[in-house]
Amino acid sequence: MAVSVVLGISILLQLGAAVLAVRLIRVTGRRAAWALIAVGVTLMGVRRGVTLLRLISGDLSYPPDLLAELVALATSVIMVIGIAQVASLSHAVGRSEKALQESKEKRRRHEEAEEALRRSNRELALLNRASQALASTLDLDRVLVTVLEEVRRLMSVVASSVWLVDPETNDLVCLHATGPQSEVVRGWRLELGEGLVGWVVSSGAGQIVPDARADERHFVGVDQESGLEMRSILSVPLRIKEDVIGVLQVLDTGVNRFDTGDLTLLESLAASAAVAIDNARLVEALRQYTSELRARNEELDAFAHTVAHDLKNPLALIVGIAEVLREEFPALTDEERRRYLNKIARNGRSMSNIIDELLLLAGVRQMDVEMGPLDMASIVVVALERLGHIVEERKAEIVTPESWPVALGYGPWVEEVWLNYLSNALKYGGQPPRVELGATVAPDGAVCFRVRDNGPGIPPEAQARLFKPFTRLDQVRTEGHGLGLSIVRRIVEKLDGQVGVESEVDQGSTFTFTLPAAVPGTGAPEPDDDAGQGGRVSEQV
Repeated sequence: MAVSVVLGISILLQLGAAVLAVRLIRVTGRRAAWALIAVGVTLMGVRRGVTLLRLISGDLSYPPDLLAELVALATSVIMVIGIAQVASLSHAVGRSEKALQESKEKRRRHEEAEEALRRSNRELALLNRASQALASTLDLDRVLVTVLEEVRRLMSVVASSVWLVDPETNDLVCLHATGPQSEVVRGWRLELGEGLVGWVVSSGAGQIVPDARADERHFVGVDQESGLEMRSILSVPLRIKEDVIGVLQVLDTGVNRFDTGDLTLLESLAASAAVAIDNARLVEALRQYTSELRARNEELDAFAHTVAHDLKNPLALIVGIAEVLREEFPALTDEERRRYLNKIARNGRSMSNIIDELLLLAGVRQMDVEMGPLDMASIVVVALERLGHIVEERKAEIVTPESWPVALGYGPWVEEVWLNYLSNALKYGGQPPRVELGATVAPDGAVCFRVRDNGPGIPPEAQARLFKPFTRLDQVRTEGHGLGLSIVRRIVEKLDGQVGVESEVDQGSTFTFTLPAAVPGTGAPEPDDDAGQGGRVSEQV
């Protein structure tokens, strides 16, 4: 009976130890070790259970040793106690590890919060610096450079660019860019809706592109031209009130380079940049308007001076001669009468020429003309025919080239340019005048036309004043009324060209003007074709 009790207790203890071992698998995570212990203890309990059943049924051929079973019982007790202690210790270790993990997680979140705060403070400082830098200048080019410098400092990107909407064409133009091959991107034009920048302008929303390869909106032509593939792209609109005036874009060669924090940061910078760009544009427009107003005031002064002096002098001569004829007509000989009448006619023609040039000077500003290819040989011939009496009177030698480069312009205006240059060369040239005409194509594609004389030359201090209204070439003579070269400058600048003069005292003078070259393959128009006059008037204000 005692043996049966001992066996029963041992069985219960061993099964309890197996249960504890199974629980320790979940607590410690050591599945193999505790599973083996649980199986071993369970087998021991099963063995003793079989022994107990056989003992009760009387199938044992010999009775169990009570001492051995007591030892086994003691072993089971020690095993249960040991496993219980291990379980308690494992629970404590588990709680400690959990507390340690929670502490590490809290510390990690705290460090992340501190880093985010430091980054936010750093970004705010840089944004403040950027705002101050943008507010420090009203020059558009300088504003664009400052914007991209601050972008690079803020975001450490490979490339960045500023695109602005051209008000005249409604295209997007890359006005400035930084990074490898940035000179390729500058000046690039895209239509609204074309490329990512076009999409941003059309939608008015910023856009993060994790991988440009997977985005069909990306304009691959830029990558092909620059030879550098940009993978991550971040674009934000430059907005003034409700209007999008352009796009600020940053690019990087890595994938997934930008996140929503970068988007917010770039939008903040774009807000300051848009205001600075708009202010710079307004100042530039004001400067241009002021310059035009100043030029108009100069013209008004020239008009007033011309009317007050150049028209008054011949008119006074005409009136004086008329009074002489009225008072002394019977006493004058036929020769004296003819001389007086010739003076009236000559001064009348002078007044007519002055009025024509005043009208031409005013008309050049007011009219818009369509430029076309010029038959320069025919234009020069017509100008020389108009000056035929002066050429014959002064026995001038005129040297012209065998052929002329084809330039773009408006024939009637270009004829007036040649007329003024040739007239000055004939009037102020040598005795007799030798006038050489020519043309060369400059590296920038413009055609430079020239008129060289053999006159006394013009001092350097006088050259700067030549193309201003009411400036005479009176170093040798006092002919003319001072509007000719100002008309030349106005015409040439209206035709996208420039005027110039090179001269040394006693070495003659060379007057030049440039015009855009015609497209290669475009021949000169037929001389008798109206188009040969180089375009037509398209609008008159």
